[in-house]
Amino acid sequence: MLSALAMVAMLAPPSCSISIDTTKLGIKVSPTLYGIFFEEINHAGDGGIYGELLRNRGFENGKLGETPLGWTAKTGTAVLDDQVPFNDTRQRSLRFSGEVENGGYWGIGTQKGHRYRFSAWLKGSSPVTIELDGDTTTLKPSGTWQRFTHEFRARRTNPKAALILKSDQSTWLGYASLLPTKGWKGRDMRVDLAKHVAQMRPSFVRFPGGCFVEGNQMSQGFDWKG
Repeated sequence: MLSALAMVAMLAPPSCSISIDTTKLGIKVSPTLYGIFFEEINHAGDGGIYGELLRNRGFENGKLGETPLGWTAKTGTAVLDDQVPFNDTRQRSLRFSGEVENGGYWGIGTQKGHRYRFSAWLKGSSPVTIELDGDTTTLKPSGTWQRFTHEFRARRTNPKAALILKSDQSTWLGYASLLPTKGWKGRDMRVDLAKHVAQMRPSFVRFPGGCFVEGNQMSQGFDWKG
């Protein structure tokens, strides 16, 4: 019995105390203090304030052997493939042939005269045609992963534009991105939304904003120790 009590005493946390001096004022806080919070639900980040125009650009959402979220095979096929991994971190890629498109978040909103920066990692042996609302370029991938870039110029204002990739033979896409060349203060953030947030002049930013702290799954929760 005594040894058990001794063990409990050894495991008990050390006692501590907190002293508060009420005669000294701390930091002055406004009675009307307000701020903003960011929570990655309802596309607050991807599809929201972040300027990326392609949906699911890294294929995180999707099952092997199926067409991932955000991508559509208009002709031919477009499926996730783990036989040709993109890198050690991303152990899969999008294998496609024919015509595949990404319509962004309910349409890629292009504005006439604006420029959009496209980049992608491709692998294959067939030329790939990339099109954004009528503006096209042809890329020539090889048997190893290569990064390609191109700057599109919108010929018209179209809230429902789509990025289209065409290839006659099986080609692998490891990653793709489409961003406006003009972001808020030189950053990859949407000018309209970021400008409105800045004009609010919030006193603080809360992140995460709520239950997203644990992620969509426990394995995807934020690693606060990192």
